[in-house]
Amino acid sequence: NNGGTVENCVVLSGTISGEESVGGLVGYNKGEIKDCKSAATVEGSGYNVGGIVGKNLGNVSDSTNAGSVTNTTADVDGCGGIAGYNGGLISNSTNTGSVNSAGWSVGGIAGTNGETATVSGCTSSGSVEADQYNVGGISGSNYGMITDSSCQNDVTGAFFVGGIAGCNDWTPYGAGQITNCYVIGNVSGTHGVSGAVGGIAGSNTSIIKSSYAKGTISSPSSAGQVGGVVGAADFFNGGTSSDIDGCYFVGTVSGQQNVGGVAGKNADTTSIDGCYAIVQGGTNAYGVIGAYNTGVSIKGSVNACYWSGNAIGNTHSGIHEVTNWAEATEAMNATCGDLYDTSGTG
Repeated sequence: NNGGTVENCVVLSGTISGEESVGGLVGYNKGEIKDCKSAATVEGSGYNVGGIVGKNLGNVSDSTNAGSVTNTTADVDGCGGIAGYNGGLISNSTNTGSVNSAGWSVGGIAGTNGETATVSGCTSSGSVEADQYNVGGISGSNYGMITDSSCQNDVTGAFFVGGIAGCNDWTPYGAGQITNCYVIGNVSGTHGVSGAVGGIAGSNTSIIKSSYAKGTISSPSSAGQVGGVVGAADFFNGGTSSDIDGCYFVGTVSGQQNVGGVAGKNADTTSIDGCYAIVQGGTNAYGVIGAYNTGVSIKGSVNACYWSGNAIGNTHSGIHEVTNWAEATEAMNATCGDLYDTSGTG
């Protein structure tokens, strides 16, 4: 689709297979896809495999994929419930089909969301599973904008696994941003040696605001980072700064080390403000920021953050165990705006 419009089209069933830029309706889009639906099985063995479009450089709106999307090749990226690669806009669209990949950059909506791209008002309720890294409930690799979107199923990958994005990264050409998103489901890493797993993002070198996750976040890694919101905050230390503002987590965080209700590991250039976690049954879990069991000190800026539950604790500056939710809410709202209620139930 080179500048045209595909509108009100439906694919009821069948199998669509190919190598690169394979989609349920369109392989390569530089135009408009509107009000379309696909229930076809989509199978690809190369880059950019999507339930609606393989590679999107245009606009996709009000469209739904209900078919399974599969990539069978290990050394390729870009597999998503709506688009394998998004370099344009995907809005008000839904994926209910499963997404499975032997490769990397795998997401419930877009496998990769590029530097100038946006995903807005989208929902994925299909399971996302991948053998490799950068695996997310909305986008596996996010370098653009993800806003007002949700993942409502489980996400599993080797490492850099998140409920919204596997990695939310800063680049010289754009900065990944996640705003007003939520996750209800379990997020799991499978790699036994390394990895970052988070309820919102596995790794973050950019900005996450006003988002939350509910579920179980876990990794078996002996050298990983597991967090209710972010596994590794500023993992690559590549951006000018990394910010996590007004986010919360309710559920279980489990891992061998670097386990926290908000972030598994916090780096020098990261700011975490007005966040909270209600940690239930976490293994080796600290209330807000994780640390090595040997007691490596927390770095970065932490301000007006709170936790409750059965975590090990967190007594560092800027982190408080909740004894009065009304007081905690007032402090967090003073930092990030009126984002919270006073119930403390998430």
